[in-house]
Amino acid sequence: MPSASAINRSEPLSSCFRFDALGTQWEIATGEPLDDALRQLILKRINDFDRTYSRFRDDSLVTRVAAAREGGRVLFPDDSSALFELYDRLYTATAGAVDPLVGRRLELLGYDRSYSLTPAAATVRETGSPARPKWPSDVIRDGTTVITNAPLVIDVGAAGKGYLVELVSEMLRAAGVTDYVVDGSGDLRHSGQSPIRVGLEHPFDPTLVIGVSNLWDAALCASAVNRRAWADGLHHVLDARTGNPVHHVVATWVVADDAATADGLATALFVTAPEKLAEMFSFAYVQMFADGRAEVSENFDGCVFFEERFGEQSSSDDRGTAANRHRAAPASDSVRAAVAAIAAAAVMAGCASGATDTTQASTTAAGETAPRLAGNRSPYRDGVYTATGQYGGLPSSITVRLTLKNGVIRAVKVTPRATDPTSLALQRRFAAAVPAVVVGKPIAKVHVGRLAGSSGTPDGFNRAIEQIKSRARKGR
Repeated sequence: MPSASAINRSEPLSSCFRFDALGTQWEIATGEPLDDALRQLILKRINDFDRTYSRFRDDSLVTRVAAAREGGRVLFPDDSSALFELYDRLYTATAGAVDPLVGRRLELLGYDRSYSLTPAAATVRETGSPARPKWPSDVIRDGTTVITNAPLVIDVGAAGKGYLVELVSEMLRAAGVTDYVVDGSGDLRHSGQSPIRVGLEHPFDPTLVIGVSNLWDAALCASAVNRRAWADGLHHVLDARTGNPVHHVVATWVVADDAATADGLATALFVTAPEKLAEMFSFAYVQMFADGRAEVSENFDGCVFFEERFGEQSSSDDRGTAANRHRAAPASDSVRAAVAAIAAAAVMAGCASGATDTTQASTTAAGETAPRLAGNRSPYRDGVYTATGQYGGLPSSITVRLTLKNGVIRAVKVTPRATDPTSLALQRRFAAAVPAVVVGKPIAKVHVGRLAGSSGTPDGFNRAIEQIKSRARKGR
């Protein structure tokens, strides 16, 4: 997959814990070094995950399912419920195009346990194709027990690594580490007080980036057809309905609240229109197509380095997936030099040491390759602002933190403060729904009414917005 590498932050994370896992390099960047006990727990957790879900290991649970000639019952760990439920949603959202039972098809195409990268004969590949197994009908789940009636090859590659990134992130938080970047070789999870800038590696030239994302308390995952490609047009991203590789999309980047969702959607965007996925998920994205186009959702906080905008597509719903489309233009010598300078300055996630497999750039260098933007003519200063809005007679409150750029809200996070279970549930529903309503809109025009079943929480949100507008107004 293309790398998504942190390239700039105001307060660099000075410590990096690097290790190999799941066949690739991982890095965890933190302000202070992780103690050895926590490092060992993380490595053990990753090994346990691999021993559960890897179809390349003889001792994994997935291999046991594949080896059961007449099917059987296999007990998976407790964390499998959330992963399998995500696949339920991805299967539904993509009409079956994302299906973890695609594993056998990957093996027949050559992406097998021995990495032979040699496809089986066409007659073998097509044997039984009309009756390919399907996740909802051929797997029965009783709690965390997986029940099958035939040998099935489960492949969690579409979302598994992102899910593991999220599990590691949860371990860090449980240990009291709140400022970090977990980088599972292109699947990133950030937590901290300020955003980081992330370069989007060009899928066919790792010395170039096609754009930059501003990532803040969220996940960014990427997928592309080039890193695991072999033979004639074969690669690891398949449409499970046909069993064939996808060719019209070559790379995707997705920003979501958690890395499992971002990873799964990065795969789903190869086979399903973003507006369809937005019916079930909230996310921002960049897609790169085989003909050189790039599509960028309106709520994507960042930019792509393409020169020509040639159209706009709006989603049928209000989840923030309206997209700007751009066509890639041949880079001038000055642009190539600027992007090469970005790659030459490579370090991982702001770590002090000079890792060469990731990308760093100053704001100036990145700006040389991006379309030039007019200065901030809005009455508000750019920045990250936090305010607490109270409402009701008790009163209740929520905390609102948002990123403001050129007078437009680029990111927002609402933290519930209620202790009453009913109020807390309403605040949480509001917090999940409000980014799709306000991100990408001028702060001067933002005023939220009843949302996600809550009529009181919006009052607190609006009061917090008024405080932020007052603080951000120029001339104060």
